[in-house]
Amino acid sequence: MTVLFGIAAIVGVIAGLYLPMNGRLAEQVGSPLLATAVFFTVGALTAVLVWMLVGDSSALDRLRRADRGLLLLGVVSFGIILSATILIPRIGPGAYFVCTIAGQVIAGVALSHFGVLSPQTLPLTPLKALGVAALIFGVVLIRHVEGQQVRQEDSSRHHLSDR
Repeated sequence: MTVLFGIAAIVGVIAGLYLPMNGRLAEQVGSPLLATAVFFTVGALTAVLVWMLVGDSSALDRLRRADRGLLLLGVVSFGIILSATILIPRIGPGAYFVCTIAGQVIAGVALSHFGVLSPQTLPLTPLKALGVAALIFGVVLIRHVEGQQVRQEDSSRHHLSDR
């Protein structure tokens, strides 16, 4: 189980790199939409290629019977990646990730509490609520400190340009 948590942490590090890289691509090509299209095109081609090499061909039959609403998840993914592509260059990766992680934790606790998308219900406890509050406080604290750092950097640049 520890290995699985380690893998999840590594995936988090990778996400912490690739989303800002997509923002950088958007800056270079001048279009968040084009950068997101490239992201999904390369990702889709990679997924299809890997599925063709090692996937289960009977999955296509099961896909035909899958809930059609779930097939719209690509639209949600598009919104997530496009928002990251637009927001990270504007608010910075630190602020972006602490906000998205806070949102994910809040969603996870709510989904667990109500047993949505999960085989079991894990009610919200005072200790879990304290953990969520601590996370939100951490988001506010990190954002506050980063805001001060940006203001100090801007002030330093302004003083240098006056010389």
